Amino acid sequence: MGDREMMALYLDYLAVEKGLSPNTITAYRSDLNRLQRSLGPKRKLERATKEDLLKVLNDMRVEGRAPRSVARWTVAVKGFFAYMLAEGVLDFERNLPAREIDLVAPTAILLAREDLHPAVVPLFIQAAEEAFGNGDLLTEPGRFPSSGNLDAPLAPAAKEYFKNGSSFLYRVFPFAIAATLDRLKIMLLPVLTLLLPLVRVAPPLMRWRTRRKIFRWYRHLERIERESETDRTARLAQLDEIEREIVETVDVPASYMEELHQLRLHLERVRARIDR
Repeated sequence: MGDREMMALYLDYLAVEKGLSPNTITAYRSDLNRLQRSLGPKRKLERATKEDLLKVLNDMRVEGRAPRSVARWTVAVKGFFAYMLAEGVLDFERNLPAREIDLVAPTAILLAREDLHPAVVPLFIQAAEEAFGNGDLLTEPGRFPSSGNLDAPLAPAAKEYFKNGSSFLYRVFPFAIAATLDRLKIMLLPVLTLLLPLVRVAPPLMRWRTRRKIFRWYRHLERIERESETDRTARLAQLDEIEREIVETVDVPASYMEELHQLRLHLERVRARIDR
């Protein structure tokens, strides 16, 4: 049986048994014709090798074909070869094959030691996605890697990756920084527990420190005002020195400027009282 007859039987099967639309049948015919052209006139479709199929896939990617077109071609060819394994489909007269043939293959499992660092596990999965995520003749794109059909326990880091994808930290930061931040996040809750009381204490502490800069000069004003026996000129000189230090050294936020101005007013009142 020639390729044309085999393709016609397969496409009729899809239309009648599977109920595919005429547009889909036309697309599948185009996909099979592409494989036939790649093999050349002297080779039959049934003799296509894995290398032949991978060559067509690579050519389609080089041409910039959309991922949907590549996936459709894969499904069309995969279904065609599976159909060729039905009883008598290759040769009705000689009944080849003599019975339907089921393809059975084991699932490859990526194993690692238990002491493998959890931060490295997503890197292995991402590498497997790059290698096998596009699918092949018998596997649709996105099928592997997966968390199914495992004979060994799935690592917690792998389970988290398959559930939520790559961590935000690893998408944004380099691996070394992301791994460090990922370990530090375990300490985040205790640190927040310690910081919460500090956050509550910070505003009163800030007010106390700011007012302390201002109020400490009132002790000097009170002392100078009470030193009635001291020479008036010396007391005025002390007030001048205090005023100079206040202007040069006291730095407070704008919200406390009123209290600073009141301090300077009090200083002027003490000066006026001594100068009388």
